[in-house]
Amino acid sequence: MDIEIARNIANNLDRYENVDIDALAKILSEHSDPSVVAEIASNSSIPKKYLKNLTKNIDPQVANNANRSLE
Repeated sequence: MDIEIARNIANNLDRYENVDIDALAKILSEHSDPSVVAEIASNSSIPKKYLKNLTKNIDPQVANNANRSLE
């Protein structure tokens, strides 16, 4: 998946209709590119279980973004 497209989807996940948000959030939260994971961690509309997992991410930006999204 193209990185820019993945980041755009991660940033706007709540705007998509007729998609499985849970499945898409899972895929994006496990993406190989840290910028995509950081972007999905910034989206407070994804299921909280993914944000909670991302607070433990080794990348500090991802963990910080997830913590802010949970506030």
